[in-house]
Amino acid sequence: MLATGALAVMAICAPDSHSADDPVRPAPALAWKARGADVARTVVEVTGVDASALRLLTGPGATPDLWRRFLSVRVVQGGAAPADGTPPLLGTYRVDGAVIRFEPRFPLEPGVRYRAEFDPDQLDALALQRSSSGSGAAPQARSRAKVRAEFFLPARPTTPTATVTAVYPSRATLPENLLRFYIHFSAPMSRGEAYRHIRLLDASGKPVVDPFLELD
Repeated sequence: MLATGALAVMAICAPDSHSADDPVRPAPALAWKARGADVARTVVEVTGVDASALRLLTGPGATPDLWRRFLSVRVVQGGAAPADGTPPLLGTYRVDGAVIRFEPRFPLEPGVRYRAEFDPDQLDALALQRSSSGSGAAPQARSRAKVRAEFFLPARPTTPTATVTAVYPSRATLPENLLRFYIHFSAPMSRGEAYRHIRLLDASGKPVVDPFLELD
């Protein structure tokens, strides 16, 4: 399932079956969790991970590149799955009790769809590798499906909140060397961005190149 509003819905692939020797080991679960009232600060959490793997992740050498090998968050573009070359989001990885948590460095943008992916096989392989180097005991490796979950915040409204109410001088013909003119808006406007939003058109409707003396 996918999130359609401010709250994300957990999307979990079908869990693998448990063996008789491992009857109670839970399947990993991946979810987006809001941290307080600011949903733009939502984090990714993975639960159901083997305790021995969690201990290995808290040891030395657990770099961000290592974490991204089994847990990554990328932007979904055009509804398609992120390509392997799509840069993952920057953020902080850590183990909090029995939870693996990823916190994006920057707030999540409205109108952008994000996809988190957790690969338990990659985590088992890394745990086995680190265990072989003397970092501790590794969990029993077994083939399991990847787990994915998406998150989406509604886009910001694009309806203009202010309109032009008057332009002075208001005559139809103005001198070529006009020193200044005034634009009145229906609401307060930000300073320092006027030149980005104003264009002067010639008689054919084409923009005039550098018509204004831009002052600081």
